[in-house]
Amino acid sequence: MKLISWNLNSRTNHEVLERQCKYLKENNFDVITLQEVTLSSQKYFKTYFDDHFILSSFDLVTDKSILKGKRKFGQLIISKESISYLKERCEQLPFTERVLSGFIDDRNIEIHTTHVPPGSSNGVIKVEHYEGLFNYLSKRANEKKS
Repeated sequence: MKLISWNLNSRTNHEVLERQCKYLKENNFDVITLQEVTLSSQKYFKTYFDDHFILSSFDLVTDKSILKGKRKFGQLIISKESISYLKERCEQLPFTERVLSGFIDDRNIEIHTTHVPPGSSNGVIKVEHYEGLFNYLSKRANEKKS
């Protein structure tokens, strides 16, 4: 399986996004995880990769009005194979949209991606993010898949 993880650095410029998407498609990755996605860049990736399966952390947020300022960033998982959201989400974080987890049934593989809030502008939230993520992944390690 060929996987790439890429921090978009909150880019929304369509010319830059076009080059990134072209690179990702040309290199034939099975799974792409993207961090620091914005609502604007999410639309671009969903359109460009419309022949793939896509999970978005934004789709799990019921109140989109919170997606601004320090909470404007989300995650995407783009997969060639069918992928579904894990039922148990990582809820022990200050910004739950900063973690996205999926499951590829045909391969019995979990995929997790995250964007850790910077400590310099968020203080203890960075530590709380790591603690919540550790607790979540520790529990996942004990889960058995059929």
